[in-house]
Amino acid sequence: MRLDEAIRLFVNNYENPNTKRAYLGTLNPLANFLGEGRQLKKIKPVHIVEYKQSLSKDLSLATVGKHYKTVKTFFNFYKELGIISESPAHVLKIKRANRYVPKSRAMPDSVLASILDFTKWDKRKFALILFFADTGCRAGGAANLRVCDINLSQMEAIVTEKGNKTRTVWFDADCRDALSKLIRDMPLSAFVFGKNGKKTTPAVLSQTIRRACAYAGVKEYGSHSLRHRKGHKLADSGIAPSIAAVILGHDDVQITIEYYYPRDTQRAAAAARQTSTGNLVRNIVIPFNQIPKKGEKLAFREG
Repeated sequence: MRLDEAIRLFVNNYENPNTKRAYLGTLNPLANFLGEGRQLKKIKPVHIVEYKQSLSKDLSLATVGKHYKTVKTFFNFYKELGIISESPAHVLKIKRANRYVPKSRAMPDSVLASILDFTKWDKRKFALILFFADTGCRAGGAANLRVCDINLSQMEAIVTEKGNKTRTVWFDADCRDALSKLIRDMPLSAFVFGKNGKKTTPAVLSQTIRRACAYAGVKEYGSHSLRHRKGHKLADSGIAPSIAAVILGHDDVQITIEYYYPRDTQRAAAAARQTSTGNLVRNIVIPFNQIPKKGEKLAFREG
């Protein structure tokens, strides 16, 4: 199989156009460097090292990591299909970048309050903002949401997000009331946040949030800033990362920790002291006027 044919088959295995575009952005340069007509089986680790060295030195560590991950995923795909026996991309070592999301990327409460006040007369936009803020879901999840996916009595919904993965999200009573008004006359098959119940896109919904910010006269934030806000709220409230991972839809709790739970030495020090042996030590009666003889035990007072 030729490299260009392999890339085409691999990319067409995904439905999301954004995913296809992202993979092609890495794999097309790889094909240009190695040669589109090169046989997949003839690509060796040394060729991958040469490609690695050809990458711009100006690329960030995170961008390089994405390149490496895509290339490794591509060759592992054909290894699983039995087209190649080993992946030549095993020589690529991904260095972990600092993945912590700074709070500056999260929508502040003041901005959220402003756009909610501005959109309170628009039931679709108002419900959309509350849904993003309460659930922390991705724009794709909101775009795919249908009326039949919402359980108002339980204040939860089923969303289909990144990688066509389905999960449950939760919202509060205010969001429930806003959603109730929005979907009251909609058929069960209608898309909740599309105009007139029609299918919409994640980009359109994120742009809706940005425009609400502009019209409200505040700094512009996209829909993902509300997801970051939820992540930081969970961390600041002391919610266990394992619970926060479920709320945010992270498959690996380590992702949640790296994104929103920075190393907090002050809290760590307080927790260490809270669980120290202080209470045990305070129950020991130490006779300072008497030096114990060898083998003699000190008195111990039961607590």
